[in-house]
Amino acid sequence: MNSLTVPLYLFGHAGAIRRVASSPMAVPAGILLVFSAGVARNYDQMWFGESLSWLAMPFLFSLASGLWLFFFVFTRWQPRPDGGKCLLWHFKIRHLVSFYGLFWMTAPIAWLYAIPVERWYNPVPAAQWNIRLLTVVALWRIFLMSRVISVIGEMSLLRAFGKVLLPAALETIAVVFVAGFGRQVMAGMGGLRNSPAEDVMISAFSTASHLALIAAAAAFLLQFACRKQPVRTELWRPDPNVRPWHAPYVLLAVVGVLCWRMSIKPQQEQRLNFEAAQLAQRGNWTGLVAFLSQHRKEEFAPSIVLPPSPYEHWGAQTMPDIFRHITPETPAWIRGMYFDYLEVLLPQERYLLNMPKEGGLDKLLTRLEAVEGGRELLRRCAKKLRETEGPNVDRKWKHGPTTVQEFLQRVESLPP
Repeated sequence: MNSLTVPLYLFGHAGAIRRVASSPMAVPAGILLVFSAGVARNYDQMWFGESLSWLAMPFLFSLASGLWLFFFVFTRWQPRPDGGKCLLWHFKIRHLVSFYGLFWMTAPIAWLYAIPVERWYNPVPAAQWNIRLLTVVALWRIFLMSRVISVIGEMSLLRAFGKVLLPAALETIAVVFVAGFGRQVMAGMGGLRNSPAEDVMISAFSTASHLALIAAAAAFLLQFACRKQPVRTELWRPDPNVRPWHAPYVLLAVVGVLCWRMSIKPQQEQRLNFEAAQLAQRGNWTGLVAFLSQHRKEEFAPSIVLPPSPYEHWGAQTMPDIFRHITPETPAWIRGMYFDYLEVLLPQERYLLNMPKEGGLDKLLTRLEAVEGGRELLRRCAKKLRETEGPNVDRKWKHGPTTVQEFLQRVESLPP
């Protein structure tokens, strides 16, 4: 196995598949490639110094996912002498080790995630492109593993496709329903909007769940249609001509250099975002505004919303604290950013009703009335709120110290 073996393997070359399956270096090389895929996924989404989970989680998830796939592919119901059936594990440990080498060698497909779409597009089209990349990676892996199983198990490609598609569909359903909607649903129940990019993700999760159910049904039908096709019990045997010390050393070295080089600037940006988030979590609003004022907007990661986020409950409720520290000397980009946050929040009836009048809304309005551009912002938000709520906007809120109507009356009474 050499550096040319990997790209050949990724495109389903039978000889490359057999070389990877026979090489004892496939597992260590595959683990390094899994780590490189973790870098590709996260280098512009989080600061690596924040936690080592970005390094461990892809590997641990791949361990579980690989075993899940292996179970579906290489187990079958075996007739018993008494007429019943039992589940037969027809493999040896070397088969499992070799399978993990094949499975982990698909990791370079995830390098597509390294394409910096967030730097080329606004959040919504960037999220849409990320969904497209995710789709390409998922389909490529399914078809590649189908080809791999077909070659090493000496079965038809159609039967191998059904064996791979079923666990992949079930895994997708589990991910969607366990991890897909939790935070977004809670945000909606709390009366806050999800960000436009999150709305794209929610729509994609919904589509993925429906497609996964269809794929699971199709996989069952394929298994039934191909049930009479033979499957090798002994699986594959190592190639005696494979040299155990041969590995894609050049490819691994090039990948390591590229991962380091492409991560330098994004990681500097992510470090600044992390420091800002730490100040916000401690409630140090003076320090946060001062910290942001020391930098330009371009120095922060373009794909991460700076705190406090208007799409999170705690961030929305702390907005009055932020504007107590906004002064005429505050850089214009910081004022503009928090004005944009308020344009998301103030037209939401639930946000206004849940904010204490004396402790929050009154102070926020008083501060905005004194900040340059604040009155124009309030008028835009009031107009948008009336257009959104329609005739219901004049009702009184019975269980709180403030109402939407009081907010509108105060804004509309501002002098020109």
